[in-house]
Amino acid sequence: MYADGSLGSRGALLKIPYCDDSSQIGLIQHPVDFYQSVIDYCYKNNLQVNTHCIGDSANYILLKLYADKLKGTNDLRWRIEHAQVVDMADFHYFSENNIIPSIQPTHATSDASMAQKTIV
Repeated sequence: MYADGSLGSRGALLKIPYCDDSSQIGLIQHPVDFYQSVIDYCYKNNLQVNTHCIGDSANYILLKLYADKLKGTNDLRWRIEHAQVVDMADFHYFSENNIIPSIQPTHATSDASMAQKTIV
């Protein structure tokens, strides 16, 4: 699934507005109920869930939805793809629920200068 867009397009869903455009916080691709229904279906049918999340708000929303369903240790291998901007307060969801942060290290270098202008 896709939860949000990219930092460069100001589509990554953030908890606070972008530094260089205070009218933007990004976007969520679907209503939260959509993600909940897919997660419920996948859990019921023992399927893996993988969601593209760049912004800290998108990461929080999906991590919380995953955690509410997984409820702790498991071997389902659900993933957050990119997990690029994650609030320190939300990191515990990964370890407590065996959620995999599927990161792409190349984004640390390719997005570094742009990220400093938009979110730092």
